[in-house]
Amino acid sequence: MTDVIDQRGDNSLYDVDVAVIGNGPAGIAAAIRARWVKGYSAFPSSVKIIGAGPVGGLLPWGGALLTGPGWAFKGEELLEHLTADLERFKIPVIEGSVFAVRREAPFWVIEGEGFSPLRALSVVVASGFRAVGDEADYFQKGVYITFKGYDYFPKIINEAVGSCDNQGLLVVGNERTELLMPIFEGVRERAGGLTFLLDTESTIDPEPDFDGEVVYGKIVETLKTRARAGNKECFKITAETPRGDRVDLTCGSVLLDYNAFEHKPSPLPRQAHRDATGNALLSLQRDRRGFLMTDRWMATSEPGIFAAGDITGRYSSTLMALGDGVCAGFSAYRWAYKAKFGREPRLFAYSPSDEVITPGSSDMPAIPDWARPKLLGGEEELAAMAGRAGLRLNGHSGHELFDGKKTLKEIASALNCNEAALGRLVTAAGSARLMTAHVIWNEKISGTDDVIRSAGPGGEIF
Repeated sequence: MTDVIDQRGDNSLYDVDVAVIGNGPAGIAAAIRARWVKGYSAFPSSVKIIGAGPVGGLLPWGGALLTGPGWAFKGEELLEHLTADLERFKIPVIEGSVFAVRREAPFWVIEGEGFSPLRALSVVVASGFRAVGDEADYFQKGVYITFKGYDYFPKIINEAVGSCDNQGLLVVGNERTELLMPIFEGVRERAGGLTFLLDTESTIDPEPDFDGEVVYGKIVETLKTRARAGNKECFKITAETPRGDRVDLTCGSVLLDYNAFEHKPSPLPRQAHRDATGNALLSLQRDRRGFLMTDRWMATSEPGIFAAGDITGRYSSTLMALGDGVCAGFSAYRWAYKAKFGREPRLFAYSPSDEVITPGSSDMPAIPDWARPKLLGGEEELAAMAGRAGLRLNGHSGHELFDGKKTLKEIASALNCNEAALGRLVTAAGSARLMTAHVIWNEKISGTDDVIRSAGPGGEIF
């Protein structure tokens, strides 16, 4: 890619500093970290979360615990704290499915269903083993999940069979579901039918020797309805095949085989390396099982893209997901900050800065006049802060004025105020986590990312 983007031109417009794909614990932790950063002086990032299912992912399910030998926090309790922080920092959560992430240097463009294309400086992928859909509404009400341990699996299968009312059991997994075949012996007869919905990139050749019907696809909708015969309550499952077709399946109960997905995640969208215009598309390095590979700072093979949670194939733990999410959030924040201000953020006491600290040192960045301030918090808080600084908004809406599109100079002109005074307000509002600035560093940034590529605290290169 040879295009060069001048930060003072219209091409400097973008939507968010950090886009997070996935709304489970890892994605939420990453988003909160990039938005909040730390307890003391820090300039926040603008953040959006894109998630295909309910906020929290697997947290509301019974097997999700933050636990140690003598203590445990249930997933529902943890989710309450996380969603409270999402609301406190007004982090938007978009319901949608991502199908493409492509490079338009120095931005990433995220495209999908349910939302308009999103331009971001950095991206965190935290999409989990598989997209959790509305089947979560029926957990242990006809929808079951493999969890706890292998010697517990027969009990789970018996519960699923017992609730299907002889209308058939649907097992959702992939080719690794073959490992459970011995404990499915006799289930087809007891359940009134057995169907395997395999979430794979394509059909498997040769066909797996499963004791039941095999269908390829992933769940897109789960509904409870009434069967025509006998007027019994049952599930109607709509699945999408690898070719994009929709098929309807009817069953009495559903078993989600997460043992299979811990072996191999649901496929990420298939993309060519370049689109018709020659722009690079997301092509992240994966391990042999299909999980995204990262370094210890959660950086992937694509500069500016980070990953966290179950999609990385590390231990499947809520505690791990939260920790990796925080790490990815910090790293995505660092990447965006360097792109915006041309230097590393000061993140002590989480990470030291390799620089001499003088009496006049500040953890806040200088705001250039071509920066585009973006209000992240409330109108009343901003108005009060402006009043204390001797500035008047003159009836303007804060979100319309500080929308991430108008430059500091343009806003100062609209308010008929001094640019330096307005810059100090943006800095103060940033320190209070009310505002950020959308800007590209005042040296031109090439498509090779050499200007914003930097070494991590341990010497790794992002």
